[in-house]
Amino acid sequence: MNSELTVRAKKLIKAGGPVGALARLSGAVDRPGAVFDIGVNRGTIARHLIRIFPNSQCFLFEPLPQQAVFIADRFQSHRNVTVVEQALSDKSGRSEFYVGKKVGTSSLLPMNGAALKNHPEAVVDTTIEVDLNTIDNFCEEKGIDHVVCMKTDAQGSELNIFKGAAAMLSEQRIDMIMFEWFATPHYKNCPLLLDLCNELDRRNYSMYDIFPERSFRNGQRRFGNAVFISDMFRENNLSQL
Repeated sequence: MNSELTVRAKKLIKAGGPVGALARLSGAVDRPGAVFDIGVNRGTIARHLIRIFPNSQCFLFEPLPQQAVFIADRFQSHRNVTVVEQALSDKSGRSEFYVGKKVGTSSLLPMNGAALKNHPEAVVDTTIEVDLNTIDNFCEEKGIDHVVCMKTDAQGSELNIFKGAAAMLSEQRIDMIMFEWFATPHYKNCPLLLDLCNELDRRNYSMYDIFPERSFRNGQRRFGNAVFISDMFRENNLSQL
C-alpha cells in the first residue's frame, strides 16, 4: 500500500477536482504500473500526474508534432517521462487529424457545425496526417501489463480509445481512468457521457466521481470530467482509504 503520499498529492487532494480524486486514489496503489496521459496539449495535467505518481513510467501521448516537441522540452529533466507522438483510437495506422485554431480543440473528429456557434475558437485551421495506435497494441509493444492511471482528453475520441483498450480493460489491468466527457455533441459522431459510462460499465468499471464544468448560456451543461475505477481496484484497495 502506497500510504506515503507526496506533499504535492496531499495539496491536490485538498484542492479537489478530478486531479484531486486521482491524488486521493494514488494512496491506494499497491503495485507498480505505468501512467498514460492521452491528449497532453501543453502538459498541465501531465505535470500533476508526474508528481502524483513519481515512481511510475509516464507515457505522454500527443499527435501534434509542435506540441510533442514542446512537451518533450518541458519534461526533459524527468527520466520517467516518455513522449509518444501518436493519436490513440480503436485501430492502428494513419488518420486525418483536424487541427483547431485553438490547438487544444484539435481532434480526430471534425467539428460539429452547430457547435461552432458557441465554440468559434474550435474552427479547423488545417488538417494533417498522424500515426494511430491502440492502447492494447501499445501495451503489448512496450511489455506493459498494468496501468495505474490513464487520463484522456482526446476531444471526442474517448469511446474509440476505450474500445482500443478492450483487453486491458476487460482484464482489469487499468486501475483508474480520468476522462473528459461531452453532454452535447461538439464534434461529428461524438460520443456523449452516457455512451462512455455504458462502455466502461461493460468492462466492470464504475464511477468514482464526476466533475461537471462549463455550461451554455441557457444553462445546459457542455462538458466535464469523470474518474472511473476498476471493480478489482475498488474491491481490493479502496477499503484502505
